[in-house]
Amino acid sequence: MDRDAVERPEDLHPDDFRCLRVEVSTSNGEKIMACSRLVVTSNRPKSNRLPDWARRVVVLLEMLRLSGALDDVGKRLCIRRWGYCALDIFVFLLAYFASDQRQGLKKFWQQCRPVQREIAAVAGRKSLPSPASVSRALDAVESDLLRPVGPWLLRLPEGFSEVLHHPAVLTTDTHGVGWHFFDFDHTATTQRQRALPGGSERPKPRRRAKELAPGYSGRKRGDVQLTRATLQHSGSGLYVGARIGAGNGDSRADFEDAVRTTVETCAEENLPLEQAVLRSDGAFGNVPCITACQEQGLRFISRSSRYHLLHQGDVQAALKRALWYEVPRSTEGESRYAAEAGWIWLAPGEQTRRADGNSYESVRVRLVVTRRRSNGDARPRIGHRIGEWVYELFVTDLDASAWPAPELVESYYARTAQENRFHQEDRELELDRIFSYHLPGQEFASLVGLLVWNMRLVAGFKLEQDKLADFERPSEPREARHFDEQPSFDQFEPVDSEGSDLGEDSQLVPNLEAELAATEERLRTVLRTLDCSSALRRRPGWTQNAETGRLVCSASHPLRPRGVEFRNHQRPTLQWVADKTRCGGCASRDACITARSPGALKRVMMSLDEEHAQKLSALLDREQRLKRRLERETRRKSTRVIPLTARRAMHQRVVTFDTSEAACSPGNLAVYPPMLAPAAARQHFDHACQEIECHIVLSEPRQLTSVRTPLLVDRTRRRRERLTWAQRRARYALPDNEQPEVRLLRAAHLSALLGVEPELKRLDVNA
Repeated sequence: MDRDAVERPEDLHPDDFRCLRVEVSTSNGEKIMACSRLVVTSNRPKSNRLPDWARRVVVLLEMLRLSGALDDVGKRLCIRRWGYCALDIFVFLLAYFASDQRQGLKKFWQQCRPVQREIAAVAGRKSLPSPASVSRALDAVESDLLRPVGPWLLRLPEGFSEVLHHPAVLTTDTHGVGWHFFDFDHTATTQRQRALPGGSERPKPRRRAKELAPGYSGRKRGDVQLTRATLQHSGSGLYVGARIGAGNGDSRADFEDAVRTTVETCAEENLPLEQAVLRSDGAFGNVPCITACQEQGLRFISRSSRYHLLHQGDVQAALKRALWYEVPRSTEGESRYAAEAGWIWLAPGEQTRRADGNSYESVRVRLVVTRRRSNGDARPRIGHRIGEWVYELFVTDLDASAWPAPELVESYYARTAQENRFHQEDRELELDRIFSYHLPGQEFASLVGLLVWNMRLVAGFKLEQDKLADFERPSEPREARHFDEQPSFDQFEPVDSEGSDLGEDSQLVPNLEAELAATEERLRTVLRTLDCSSALRRRPGWTQNAETGRLVCSASHPLRPRGVEFRNHQRPTLQWVADKTRCGGCASRDACITARSPGALKRVMMSLDEEHAQKLSALLDREQRLKRRLERETRRKSTRVIPLTARRAMHQRVVTFDTSEAACSPGNLAVYPPMLAPAAARQHFDHACQEIECHIVLSEPRQLTSVRTPLLVDRTRRRRERLTWAQRRARYALPDNEQPEVRLLRAAHLSALLGVEPELKRLDVNA
């Protein structure tokens, strides 16, 4: 019998079984073998119960249908192609993401095919498209038609606005005022590319991932990638915007789109724009991104990479007067301390221009500085090391009385929740998968997956709405912890050209030369104290110069220290390298170097203790930085002449003011983060769907007759005119007289979502 006719063992009846015995004999009647087999037959109709994986699919489709959202999706989502329309592709992808199946589209289709007609009927469609049809449709998606609809699609679930207006999704400041934080960040999907064999006997290779491009993939490994710029409401976990680009994407365009989407969301959902904050990482703490926020009236907070501000005279003076406070929730690991540096003006770079070619104006921002003790890294991954401290900079336009420095830093690091949600969406929806190598098609699929995320979250919120109705935000008095030890500002480098008015340009190069000479002298002093006996033991004829501290090879060529390498659970090592012009024609080269390459140089690795390693690493890094600056300034001075007034305007890029403590007096309440758990809301909805049983009763399929005639009486058919969007939707629409009957058993707890009271008694599925 058909394996789909019987879904459970109890559906079988004893009359459905019969045993056949087969005997095989020769021509003279001698029996050779006898075997038997069990045959199961049934003439009963097929059960109309859907498999368990389809329960959540049916509930989500019913929610969209009852709210009228499916009709809106069919009208606003458009794909310019013949065949299945955008609504059919939308229903297929929604069923795929809602089914919670860890498999690709092809395997999902094999599992879905026996019941695909029933699932499509819930959405008012005749059938679901096959994976091949989905692939062709995604290849036909156009960005101009999709991107204006993307934010609207993510706000589609009924109850989306109720979640955003609940006080549990707000972050309160020291005055008890609630704020909406929006997080913006990129996530990459990478792909490795194997080598393709060539030759004239083979066709020219053609890669499917030709629209992808190389880029920074972070911890992922890949040759090419696509990047999704994602905008999320932090307190609720709801996605409000997403767009995909090749490689690293267009950072400035993505950020400007995120600003517009945030403003649009606040306007559509009636949220106060003056209490909305866009939170992003250091890649967007520049003048163009800050300008985009200020022009739209949107508050922002970001990290800044302008560490030359720490060597600005007025910033140093502000930090000397400031009090350092311990950042809350940083006592479990490395303690971090924050201080106010005041309001400053940031100027754009010389080459920074708007899209129309005009230059940006300087922006006024508030600067907050944090520091933590260094863990021994000469070059920390994030921050700028000065002495034993690692400093970080943050810029914002939030008021210091509502968001003091420690609470501001704490609220910035709350954006790490978005990184966790990227992992959750990959685990629950497998969005880190390439559905189409056409970027707009991939964006279409990603938007449908994020819509399923939002629908599950909103549905779980509505199921617990009675418990959340009496929610009251706690209020506690604010506790400020001072840090008495002041930093040693003597270790700061002298003010450079980007932080002060140096007057005449002729003073710049001599100052750099003097700093470089002083650094080289300190480096020689440290090198003379090194014990190089271990490095010279196996190198006869090698010595250490008593004056410079450098190693000298047997050919009397000195080696220069290149850098210090820090390894985990190993002693630091110092690398000595010979000059490029020394080893080429040296007679002793073969005895010193085993490499056969003509460009190879002598290299010696020597272990160091921790004290010498830290000193040498800082001095070598400073020496290289000064050499680069000296070379750049010398070249700039020799190639162009800048008038004195323009030069002073360029040097005076940062002006600090308003650093008094009276202007920064905070409120009396403690800052409280959002209290809603989005993951718990999604899980509550998923568990509710596991208890129901879905039955879909369809009318008998009609016998289709051929409609092709030799007479083309319709002018539209005769001219082969393009169909309207409504005609395309009607191609696979289910007729009104064939609407399915959807029965949900044991689903009384879902009545708040579906808007009706479902049947409670068990149905006779064979009736």
